[in-house]
Amino acid sequence: MNSKQLERWNNIRSKGQLRYVLLHGVVAFGLVIFFLSINSNPQLSPIDIAIRLVFCCVGGYAFGSVMWFVQELRFKGNNE
Repeated sequence: MNSKQLERWNNIRSKGQLRYVLLHGVVAFGLVIFFLSINSNPQLSPIDIAIRLVFCCVGGYAFGSVMWFVQELRFKGNNE
């Protein structure tokens, strides 16, 4: 990471892991995947839509958590 990236990550870190995971994982990843998946099949039942929403949000949470971990490893590697 260069100094600008380190400063940006420090700013993101200060706001907390949960906020990062919810915004970058659930909202930015999970909900985008959800809307793409329901648009690909307009004949879904309400229960299918609900199931997809849950899976996409859980998947987004997992994605955000992994991304936080990766960024933390990069950050800690540059600070050692």
